[in-house]
Amino acid sequence: MKAIMIFLFVSMYTMVSGQNQESNKTTSLNGKQGVTNAKDVVIIPCVYDSIEQISSKYYRTVKENKVGIIDISGKAVIPNQYEEIVQISEKYFQTTRDKKVGIVDINGKVIVQNEYDSITQISLDYFTTTKSNKTGLVDINGKVLIPNEYDDISMVAVNRFKTKKNGKFGIYDLNVNQ
Repeated sequence: MKAIMIFLFVSMYTMVSGQNQESNKTTSLNGKQGVTNAKDVVIIPCVYDSIEQISSKYYRTVKENKVGIIDISGKAVIPNQYEEIVQISEKYFQTTRDKKVGIVDINGKVIVQNEYDSITQISLDYFTTTKSNKTGLVDINGKVLIPNEYDDISMVAVNRFKTKKNGKFGIYDLNVNQ
């Protein structure tokens, strides 16, 4: 009987929590946007030029033509200081400032400065970067592992990367080259 009661409680809580989250809606006041819950209680004040939910936990906001990310409680995760922000994985956002891209983590910590033409996550731990048509590699902490001097870099094994430079191929082993 106790197990059934616990199951019913958990089921009811899950249903109510899901309804509340799904019932949040964008609202406007004096030309600004915010978010209210199902009872029309403001949970994120109407201070943004636009706001859109991008996941169950985050909203993309625009304020004075700058993009930022806030969490469901309205707390700024990434301040409104970028031209664009795109969530590229569960933990990372690609930011654009002055037409250069960088990476910010879910806690708002800048991992990779906005100095690259493009960034691609190629594994959980590594990103390839492109600057002036040359490719490099940074790790999850933003440390430059391979400078931007290659035509192409691809991962072939753990800590091993195939590189191409001036039509020649090579293997870059992080265990040896560090």
